[in-house]
Amino acid sequence: MIYQARQIVSMGKGDVMAMPLLHSIVFEDGEVLENVLLNETIYTWLFWKMFRVYNKTRILPKHHVVKVLKGNALSVDTHARLCSAMLKTIVEDEGLFYPEQKEPILALIYKTISDAMSELSLISEVNVTSIDILDFIQAAHHPTVTQLKDQAHQDHRAIKYAYEETVKLIKTSSDFEENGLAKALKAEMVKSNQVVQCVVFRGFGSDVDGAIYPEPVWGNYTFGNTRFYDFVVDSRTAAKSHFYSDTALKDSEYMARKFRLFAMVLEHIHYADCGSTEHILWEIKGEVRDSSGTITYPGDLPFLVGKNYLDETTGRYLSIEGDEKHLIGKKIKFRSLLHCKTPDPKKVCHVCAGKLSENISRFANLGHLGSVTMTKEITQVLLSIKHVNTSSTLIKIFLGEHERRYLNTGLTGAAIHLNEPLKLMKPKLVVLRDEATGLIALNNVEDLEQITLSRISQVTVVKLIVESHGVVQETTLRHEEHGPIISREGRFQQAFQVNEKGEEVRRVAD
Repeated sequence: MIYQARQIVSMGKGDVMAMPLLHSIVFEDGEVLENVLLNETIYTWLFWKMFRVYNKTRILPKHHVVKVLKGNALSVDTHARLCSAMLKTIVEDEGLFYPEQKEPILALIYKTISDAMSELSLISEVNVTSIDILDFIQAAHHPTVTQLKDQAHQDHRAIKYAYEETVKLIKTSSDFEENGLAKALKAEMVKSNQVVQCVVFRGFGSDVDGAIYPEPVWGNYTFGNTRFYDFVVDSRTAAKSHFYSDTALKDSEYMARKFRLFAMVLEHIHYADCGSTEHILWEIKGEVRDSSGTITYPGDLPFLVGKNYLDETTGRYLSIEGDEKHLIGKKIKFRSLLHCKTPDPKKVCHVCAGKLSENISRFANLGHLGSVTMTKEITQVLLSIKHVNTSSTLIKIFLGEHERRYLNTGLTGAAIHLNEPLKLMKPKLVVLRDEATGLIALNNVEDLEQITLSRISQVTVVKLIVESHGVVQETTLRHEEHGPIISREGRFQQAFQVNEKGEEVRRVAD
């Protein structure tokens, strides 16, 4: 059976549920979606009711849940992504530019989601499943998970790899089609970090000051931590939760409130182009993968969605949608709030603000909203320690060829040591004061609890001073000349190092 999209919108509940199990849908741009499952269309129809009110809007393939899911399982935010796609088209097709024009559609979306959730709770009642201990045991005893555990036992740096592969296995293997834990993971109802610590192992624990314990906790939460060492290390999670619930949370929240007070002077969006010709030049970076194929950085585009940039071929401003692969590697000119020329100092124009300006309520304070959005991530990270404490990750340290003459990374590859011959030459390391603001003169501290948890984020230059037979020599280990003093590569990357005896050896690095 072939149905027109507008025909489905006008159907009642009984008519939709009586449709064939497999059918095709013709959308208003002419595209046909074939072999659609009945449950997928029923779910979509619950939200398509909005098109009865906004009948000028085209119903497009991106408004169907099949296009939203892209082959993935239904998750806790599927309805939000579906409504977001519909809202964008309604705003464009109905010409809803100003905030007050969007308020009726936003109210309708709220009501539609509420009604859909009520309907879905009844429709899906017969398919509700639960999770029991057998689901955890099946995953923990799976042959592939056992193999990943063995690999991690042999090389502790493979813990992160074991986690990633276990999550991939549970989500994709046919062995877990009827597994309740797998269903919950696919639907994003549980965190992957919690799942792997339940069925694989706890991993590396860390203390309040950030120190990582040398031996991983090999037990998991399905079978319990039976060793005394495991129990003690895992108990530090409670200590970290206690610490971050007090001092760290208080400090971050006071900082967030200061940001809000400072930013509230920027009040509203001005819905007219200020005409600014000043831009920020930005080179768009693509995604970065390590040697194992794991994405370590998704690229710039996901973080620039909504920003307006100048299309120099047409002289028009376009908005980043997130899928402009042709821009990767190019330098483009962004409009920015920093260069907005709107006369009112308490406002910025919608062009400099970008498409995000369309999400701002006319009653919202722009600066307050921006500061809350920026600082909420810090608060959430601190609060998350109460719920899950992830395994710390050890990353292999690599030294440049010039630096290996003086330094080595020890047997574990996770620390920096002076080469043995230098120890007899009264060595001194000098770093730039501005780059070592967290460094404390430990000799002058009587109580270690007085030391804050601040860390040195990066040291670009280190001067090594040695003395031999009364002659003082200085050597500079510089980032710009010899590459980074410490560089990190992906799994199984080969690198030369110097061991404690000053001999050059080759190791497999993680």
